[in-house]
Amino acid sequence: DNYGELQCNLGELHGNCDELQRNLVGLQGKFGEV
Repeated sequence: DNYGELQCNLGELHGNCDELQRNLVGLQGKFGEV
């Protein structure tokens, strides 16, 4: 149903946000080394 699909999409978005945050933390670490 639509609700289940929405939940799935939200879960995907959340996963992407976690990935983005990890990338940002990694970038900050690189800049911190400079």
